[in-house]
Amino acid sequence: MVEMNFSATSHTLRALASAGIVTATAAAVFGAALLAPAAALADEPEPIVSAVEKEDAARNFAVNLPEGTNAATLDESARIAEQLGAVVLSKYPAFATMFVQAKSKSFAQDYANVLKTAGITLNSIGPTRTAVVTGTEDVVDKDAARSSQAPTELQKNSQFYDETQLQDDNDPYTTIDKAWGILALEADKARQVTDSSVKLEPVTVGVVDSGIDYKHFKDTDFKDRIDTADSVSCATNGIPDQSSEDVWQPTTSSHGTHVAGTIAAAHNGSGVDGVAPQNEVKLASVKVVNDPGYIYPEYAVCGMVWSADHHFDVTNNSYYVDPWEYWLPNDPSQAAGYEAVRRSVAYATKSGVTVVAAAGNSDQDLDNPTTDSGSPDDNGDANKIPNRDVRGGKNIPTTLPNVVTVSAAGEAKNVSEIGKGESPAIFPLKRASFSNYGKNSIDVTAPGLYIASTVDPDIDGNKYYAYYSGTSMASPHVAGVAALIKGIHPDYTPTQVLDLLRKQASENDFDTKLSAPNAADGNKEWRGIGLVNALSAVTKDQPKPTVGELQYSIDDGATWNVLNGATVSGKGKVRSTVTGPVTKATLTVGKDSATKTSDGSFNGSVTVETEVDFDALAKEGTSVNATLNADGRNNYPTADDDVSTTAGFTVKASASKPSTAAPVKPGNGSNTSSNAQADDGDKDIYNSAQSADGKLGSTGVDVIAIAAATTLLLVFGGILLLRRHRA
Repeated sequence: MVEMNFSATSHTLRALASAGIVTATAAAVFGAALLAPAAALADEPEPIVSAVEKEDAARNFAVNLPEGTNAATLDESARIAEQLGAVVLSKYPAFATMFVQAKSKSFAQDYANVLKTAGITLNSIGPTRTAVVTGTEDVVDKDAARSSQAPTELQKNSQFYDETQLQDDNDPYTTIDKAWGILALEADKARQVTDSSVKLEPVTVGVVDSGIDYKHFKDTDFKDRIDTADSVSCATNGIPDQSSEDVWQPTTSSHGTHVAGTIAAAHNGSGVDGVAPQNEVKLASVKVVNDPGYIYPEYAVCGMVWSADHHFDVTNNSYYVDPWEYWLPNDPSQAAGYEAVRRSVAYATKSGVTVVAAAGNSDQDLDNPTTDSGSPDDNGDANKIPNRDVRGGKNIPTTLPNVVTVSAAGEAKNVSEIGKGESPAIFPLKRASFSNYGKNSIDVTAPGLYIASTVDPDIDGNKYYAYYSGTSMASPHVAGVAALIKGIHPDYTPTQVLDLLRKQASENDFDTKLSAPNAADGNKEWRGIGLVNALSAVTKDQPKPTVGELQYSIDDGATWNVLNGATVSGKGKVRSTVTGPVTKATLTVGKDSATKTSDGSFNGSVTVETEVDFDALAKEGTSVNATLNADGRNNYPTADDDVSTTAGFTVKASASKPSTAAPVKPGNGSNTSSNAQADDGDKDIYNSAQSADGKLGSTGVDVIAIAAATTLLLVFGGILLLRRHRA
């Protein structure tokens, strides 16, 4: 839930707050009950509270209560902030965070004191930026000028280079030098698989960036790609705005449009193709970059929560959160902003969003950052802190838990030379010189140098396509592959998507496709687990059907028994049930077989059954196999989603009714035992074991004596029958 409250504030209270005597007068404002001290837990950590500012001015603050705090307590803390002259911009009860705007220079300190007195535990409070809030974002100062800040150059975290213009009739599959990234990931081959052999489930990718230029491309590259209903702007105080389509389209930067084209531009024979150009992959514009080019914590949190609450599958985040390239979690001026973003990312991933992020373009070790001279970046060069110690610092969201962190690979040859050979000519790929690195921080890598994609002609000098470079260009390649994985595995969690990205990247010819760290490049480990691969996403590790046990019945289906290891005779049926993503199941028992088909949905179920003459199988042999082959939903020849199972059993001819055996002639040497089985009626009823000397054994019966007795019995019986007949 995001709420906005423009409640009137007390000038008297503001003055008291500025003087630092809010607590002394709080009884008059909040009542005596509010000031009753609460018993603090002995192990409760002290909140991290930012220092008093130099002057009164509109500032945005992140406020974090302990995670797990109930919504009622968050509401009460919001009410207290309003009583202290603040405007509540947004509240996130799911993780006990809110953003407020206040003018008093001592607001953070005063607010922390009042919360403590009220018995409300505070985790942290601090500003989200070093620059004061101006223009239309200033909602606490009713006398503020409403003019927007002048646009400035996009920040270094979104570094790219506009090299040249492409003609809008160039297709990347006919001109290799325009699409080396697509080819390196085998996305062209992946598209052929999805076009012919497997249908993706619907996927939404949130482009958390500077906006997507939809109006110029809605009939070409972005046709059927843009989810306008779920697109939004968060670039004004982190408050969601869907008032029109214009609010989430770019105003001063084509960065988001370029990213969007790399992810999912349509395959239509012109312009550029995305990694995932399938109709099932939709793009949602989540604008978090304001006109001057900054992404503040309240913007980023709004974007993460919006993506989670609108059930996006993947988000691409080609930025770091301003104004600090490296946020220090324990610094009072940075702790609250950092914690708010961390919580929002955790909320998004827990909600099922796979968060993909660019590693950054500062040529720094994300594992061990040391110094930073470029921050804060939002208040003029004079206010930047030279050689700031950033040991233990976090580039966010890039280095937060469960985020897919992407470095940038550069081609081994000049971009103008790539078209002279096939795509393998670009291997092995080198690290792009600007890309951040880190053995423990980088998950995977992707092409990020001279990437051709869509741009806004109103911003980029009437160009519709241009080359950009940066980790910002590498990240959307991975977001596209993640979208393919999610389309194949709709039930996958973000952790499972990351695990599969890493697994398939590690199997993608790691040593031959990526250049190892070397002394000339400072031995910088930049590769992560490897280069992602779109073809693997749609052919390997595919969802497989689940085959139930094979069963048989000899009573027309009244009862069913496990076939494997059984001994069966007569006539009957064999069956098995296949569940999950199954398109066809074929059951074969000897020469008998049956096939059933399904629609290939992920929750499908098909039972295949065939009639079997087990006695006929007995003539072929005593050991027989029943085999069930189940085809998954991917019909591509090399897809690994087919399943086969076999049950071995024994067949035995059915027992016929016992027949009268012909007497055995004396002296013929035949001796049989008397232990005949009930199902052996076709054998002699007189069986006995013969002794070694040819005579009857001690347990045997003289055959002649038996014959004589039998004759007498028949004669006597005949006399009786004759007498009865005459009577």
